[in-house]
Amino acid sequence: MKKILIIPTFLFTFYVTNVHAQTDTIRQALNKAFFTEQDPDKKAILLEQIKQRDPSGNTGLLEGSIAREYAAAGNMDKSMRWLNGIIHPDEKLLATENVATVMHQKGNYADVVKLLQPAADSIFPLFIKNKEDEISIRIYNQLLSVLGKALYASNQPAKAVAYLSPLYAVSGSFFPMDPEEKFLIKITRGGYNIATDNLTYTYACALEATGQKKEALKVLAGMQLSGIEQDSLLSSHLRGLCETVPGGSALYKQWEKDAIQENTRLVNRLIAAKKQPDGKMITGDVWQGKYLLIDFWGSWCGPCRASHPHLKELYEKYHSQGLTIIGIAEERAKDSLLQRKAWLQAIMKDQLPWYQLLNNEQRKKFDAVTAFGVNAFPTKILLNRKGNIVGRYIGNGDAAGELTQQLEQLFK
Repeated sequence: MKKILIIPTFLFTFYVTNVHAQTDTIRQALNKAFFTEQDPDKKAILLEQIKQRDPSGNTGLLEGSIAREYAAAGNMDKSMRWLNGIIHPDEKLLATENVATVMHQKGNYADVVKLLQPAADSIFPLFIKNKEDEISIRIYNQLLSVLGKALYASNQPAKAVAYLSPLYAVSGSFFPMDPEEKFLIKITRGGYNIATDNLTYTYACALEATGQKKEALKVLAGMQLSGIEQDSLLSSHLRGLCETVPGGSALYKQWEKDAIQENTRLVNRLIAAKKQPDGKMITGDVWQGKYLLIDFWGSWCGPCRASHPHLKELYEKYHSQGLTIIGIAEERAKDSLLQRKAWLQAIMKDQLPWYQLLNNEQRKKFDAVTAFGVNAFPTKILLNRKGNIVGRYIGNGDAAGELTQQLEQLFK
């Protein structure tokens, strides 16, 4: 009679759990090695090992990463082979954008157009049909952020205008990807150039190149008045168009007046919709006629919290001279009670002395993040005494230095 080996349930459970834990640890190590490796040939080997560990796993994003690295190495044949092997449409589109970005940085503008134009043409009808759909806007914006610049750089300004005009019409005074891209370029590539890296500026140049100088002036004025850029090239270009466009200076003054009225309206709607932690409302006299800094942050956001010590120094230095700060927190907890709890705990822990409001509360009445065009955290928006936006600062690091310099100039 054969003996049957009976393994106690707890030992079997321990064995299976231990095997899974080891497998997860190995897979995590492979993933980490994959994303830290820059050699595309070595990344391809690591990907095969990842597939062996998890044959059913989705590897489209990893394949896209390899395609990007081959493009960066100048091997476009291998890059395109990896790109064409991606099955999922969304992952393939993202990888295509990343490869095109590398090609654009290398100055291969004609190849960028050849790569992206078919995708743009396929998405364009969907975007036109769903102009108010946030996902549709974001996908089209990501695609056009590279294609639009490449079209203008390859002397096709009319095509750039044709693609970008519908998107600009629903974007406000600047394309929403511009602040994010500026932040990413600064931390990854270092040098940022408004002439080649800013899509809104490219759009203005394309308008001017096609004879639409008044429209170009309005776009540049929107950039200036939104605070998205404080650049000497933008200022000089704007002055030049004000002089050459009939009535240009008068138009700019009217747009500035309109922008101030809109900013005032938005801030007043904000303080009328949200309550401070103690339940009290902020009154208009605390900011009108003063410099107002709006700090968009969240308890979950590491860079936001890291920016607070420096912000406290600026507040202590300039508050008595007329600087008011209003913090707008965007919390990610699903439950409203947990949102409020996380918000209050962060205020107490960071010892923030300025006004605080929670955007999650009364969002239907007023959504400050959407109204002020905030796409990344932290974002700080500075208004002067007239109510004009004079600065928009995204992230920590360089943004903190730019804010400090701006305040030093304003409070001389």
